[in-house]
Formats: sequence, structure tokens, C-alpha cells
Amino acid sequence: ALTPNINNLMNNGLIFPNIEQTLGTGWTIAGTVASQCGTPLLAVKGQLAGNQIMKKGFLNKAVCLGDILHKAGYTQTFMGGAKGEFAGESRFYRDHGFDKVLGLDELKGKLKDQKYQNTWGLFDDTLFEMAAKEYFSLASSGEAFNLTLLTLDTHRPGFQSKSCIQYGPRNNSMLNAIHCTDQLLEKFINKIKQHPSYKNTVVVIMSDHLAMKNIADKYYPEDYDRELLIIVLNSKVKGKIETHGTHMDIAPTILDLLNVVYEPGFLLGKSLVKPAVNKPSNINSSDYSLVRNINSNYLSASATVCNSKLASNGNHTIGFGEYAFFIHPWVGKSHVFQIDQNGFIKSSMSINNNQLINKIEEDNKNEEPTYKEFVNFDDA
Repeated sequence: ALTPNINNLMNNGLIFPNIEQTLGTGWTIAGTVASQCGTPLLAVKGQLAGNQIMKKGFLNKAVCLGDILHKAGYTQTFMGGAKGEFAGESRFYRDHGFDKVLGLDELKGKLKDQKYQNTWGLFDDTLFEMAAKEYFSLASSGEAFNLTLLTLDTHRPGFQSKSCIQYGPRNNSMLNAIHCTDQLLEKFINKIKQHPSYKNTVVVIMSDHLAMKNIADKYYPEDYDRELLIIVLNSKVKGKIETHGTHMDIAPTILDLLNVVYEPGFLLGKSLVKPAVNKPSNINSSDYSLVRNINSNYLSASATVCNSKLASNGNHTIGFGEYAFFIHPWVGKSHVFQIDQNGFIKSSMSINNNQLINKIEEDNKNEEPTYKEFVNFDDA
């Protein structure tokens, strides 16, 4: 088999077989952000996109998995084999509660052979070896911790670490890389199992996005159903959860499995362990327009997020001036709250998301916002 060890983990852990890739999640930094922050990596037209947008502090005001775990007292380390500045990866993790962010520049000094690197950076066997040492250090502290890793070998065209056994049936660089990472993953898990804290460690194994076109495509079966891989080990929940979901559901699901209570909720994400009623995985084009505007105007560097004393009901809160919004993208409506200078609600009303989108787009063209004309509380 190509991935015998992953197959075994799937049989013995918790799996989610219906996790789909959606707009704004189809490359590494996008899948990372969406799975951590509960919103796709989408911005309004005219802003930087792709691998450049996170370098400018995009979504630095969003509340993400790292922010919540930081407030819950977790010590957090990110380790990745590529350069940290690529796609703004290091900045993202630093902006969202991580104590140590270690990329190629921080880790390569520990290499015995400085030439042992691939096009992207560290081979996976090197990263897993270093990560095991970091795990033992964190676990020995006796405090809650989060160790997040990003492997590289299965990036195109596929890189096989020298410590691996080559995939027998076909000499294909991508298949060799996948087979290799499967071996290394098993070794890593067996290694950290030796620490007494492992029994209390929830391990999440996931793909950042679906594989892009590569030289192994021709071996896919015609009816191959491509879904994101998510396996959870050491969870109190076992078996298979068939609920349909997306990247945006991963952070709230992990927090649920960790029994971490948090407020407010994520913009689009829901826990797949205890899914919300009437909250579908996919949203329509109008809602994507709203998400773009919220990401760009309220959850990013130039945004002004309301700091009002509003009780969260599990939806995301944004604000501007003397108004605050609870956004409900999946039901097509939002609730607007007028607040006083002390952050208390004066009055409220419900509005249609399409109206809100149109008004935000109109105000983006103006120097002064006209929300007071738009929100008429006399009619509420």
C-alpha cells in the first residue's frame, strides 16, 4: 500500500471523511489560515492576494485557534521546513499567539549536513526529528502546549527523505514522497508515545489542501473522490463523523475535542463534533462577497473592531464607530446593535446581508461612511 501507516491510523482514530476544499482554501497559506481562523483567505478586489497577502498583516485582528489557545494558557510552537517569510507564514503565527515560530532559517543551523535540503527547505525526516525533541521539551514542562508542524516532502514534484524506503510498485517522485512521509509519520508518533504525556495529547493529522496537479495524477482512479484528510488520535470521540465540512470547521472542532470553551464563535466555522443546526458547509456568492469585506475591512490591519460589551451567541462580532454587527452569513441576515460610549446596547435591528454588502461597497468608495443614513433605528 502507498500509505499503510496512515491507513492504520485512520482505522484506530477519529476521521472526518467529508471535508471539502472551497474557495479561498486551495493553497498552503490559505488552507492554514482557513483551518486556524474559521474564514477563507479572501479579500476585496484590489488587495494583494495569493502568497503575498499575509505579509501585510491580513486578518491580524481575527480571533484564530492560536489566539484562543494562548488565552487558555497553552505554550505554542510552530515548526516548518520552509523559510518563515514565505507567504507571510511566520508573521501569521506570531500575530496569533504562538510563542516560538521556527522556519528554515531558525532550524538549519542544527543540520549535521547543511547541504541536506530540498528545493523548499528541510526534508521531512529532519523536521520530524527536531519536532520530536521539541515535543519532549514541551511535554516535560507539565503545562498545556500546542506543537504545530508543516511538512514539505509531498510538495511538487515530490521529495523523498534519504532515511525512507522507496515505494516499490512505481518509481515516481510524488508517490515516493507520499510513501516516505507515511513512514516518517509513524516513526514520529511512535517516538512521542514514549513520553508519559502522550496519553493526554490530542494529535491532529491533516492535509493543508488537496494535491495540486503533479506527476502522480495519472494513477488516480477515475472515480476517485478527493477530500481533505483529517485524523484525530487520542480523542475521547472515536470512529467516523460523516458531517460535511470545510477548512473553516477545523479550529472549532479541535477546540471542542480539547474541551476549550471560547467566545465569540468563528465567522464561518462550526464544530463537526457538535454541529450547529441549519449551518451548511458551503455559502453562496453573495455571502462570499460579505466575507471578503469583513476580512478586509474589519479583521485586518486597518480595521477598527468594536470592543463593545456584547454577549456572544456563537456568531462573529464586528463593529465600526457606534455600531456593532453579529454576522449570520449562513442565514442571510445580520443583527445591528447601536452602542453607547461605554459599550452597552442602546437599540438593535435585523438587516439583510445583501443590503449590508451593497452599503459596505458603496462606503468603500467614499471618504466618510454613511451608516447612520443606512441604519434607521426608529424603524426597528
